[in-house]
Amino acid sequence: MVPIRKPRGLRVFNAFLPCALGATLLLAGCGDAEVVVEDVRERRAHYDYIPRTSQQRFEPKRRAPAHGAGASNEVQLAWDLPEGWAEAPLTQYRKANFKIGADTQCYLSITGGGVEANVNRWRKQMGLKPQSFEEMKAFPQKKLGPYDALVVDLEGSFTGMSGGQAAKGYRMLGLIVQDQQQTIVLKMVGPADVVLRERPSFFRIAKSIRRRADGENPHGGGDPHASAGAEPKSDYQWTAPKGWKRGKPKMERLVTYHPADGVQCYISILVAGGGGIGPNVNRWRRQMGKPPLSNAEIGNLKKVRLLGQDAPLLELMGGKFTDMDGKAVDGAALMGAMCIDRGRLITIKMTGPTAAVEKQREAFIAFCESLEPVK
Repeated sequence: MVPIRKPRGLRVFNAFLPCALGATLLLAGCGDAEVVVEDVRERRAHYDYIPRTSQQRFEPKRRAPAHGAGASNEVQLAWDLPEGWAEAPLTQYRKANFKIGADTQCYLSITGGGVEANVNRWRKQMGLKPQSFEEMKAFPQKKLGPYDALVVDLEGSFTGMSGGQAAKGYRMLGLIVQDQQQTIVLKMVGPADVVLRERPSFFRIAKSIRRRADGENPHGGGDPHASAGAEPKSDYQWTAPKGWKRGKPKMERLVTYHPADGVQCYISILVAGGGGIGPNVNRWRRQMGKPPLSNAEIGNLKKVRLLGQDAPLLELMGGKFTDMDGKAVDGAALMGAMCIDRGRLITIKMTGPTAAVEKQREAFIAFCESLEPVK
């Protein structure tokens, strides 16, 4: 009988495993092997173990060189490189290195130390106190290649590996999972506003990491946004105001409408809370050249009903709007609302010339109030 450990919150594969997986899962023989499932939910050392097949593993296999000392059988990786990201030279312990702008980096590493030690090392780098393993069990999960990895999102003053002078206003976003003796990490560090902006791209590249096929370009080859030709399936529904024209699908948007010439309104969904309501409200305010608000000030904003909640309604009229590409438009307006629903940040945002946006104010509010879960 072969014991298979069952980690909390993770699916145990079929009780009868094919012979082809024998070497990977250390099965003693073929056929209908009897399997005993050992529940180790309270045994911390095995919490992050993940059942796998040889096809699912993307980390390098450490084998003896096949032809001389210089040969290598390491599995080569591929990924879909997001727009605006650039690959950087590899460094020790890193399987992939990326640069986003001047001050933001992201890298993939396969190391040791376990989840708890690594997360608390990151927290120390950000000037934060350590957390217990029990607290880490509650972290949300996202895909890192074939794995379900824990999401670590930290904000503070970053000191880095050298422990030098701290860089204030930084954010660290990481995915971490332990597979037996290896800890697999994808980590992004940089100014808080840049990391928040690149959050969707981070999760997109994480999900895309895979074994490289023969002849495949390591960063996917071609446009990394080629999959943007269709709107994502949604568990939400809404009613578009009369006269609003539906726009073309765009990445990270559930739907886009054009209420009038030069005006766009769209719904976005950001996973794992998207950084929270406060930072996103102030990100929109920065786009309009406005100073940030405190949490108390955000709480005093006008409200609109959104998914059964009283969501803050942001109305910024007659300013200079700077879009995500840095393009500034004078005489612009921004209206927006957002709330947290089932751990996701739901945002509805309308921008355009001030006069045109003001005319669409009541329609925008009606659009927000129409949004609801699919029944």
